[in-house]
Amino acid sequence: VIVPVGGNGYTLDPLDASNMVREIEPKLVIPVHYTEDGLNYSIPQGSVEEFTKELGAPVSEEVVDKFKIKALPEQMTVQIINKS
Repeated sequence: VIVPVGGNGYTLDPLDASNMVREIEPKLVIPVHYTEDGLNYSIPQGSVEEFTKELGAPVSEEVVDKFKIKALPEQMTVQIINKS
């Protein structure tokens, strides 16, 4: 599931995003719309770390070119997408 996590009235905040993800129980979580170097949103966004701490699931920052359904992780995992 791709979930916006930055909060501040612009997207779900970390608490609401993590609650939604727990209800859905996906194998893979891809957070978007959070503070990142080089990106400026008109409304300041929270950090992805706030979301991952609230969710408490393992985090992967491994560079991935594509995701395969058959190769999804056994347990819920947060995949941080490297945009560089």
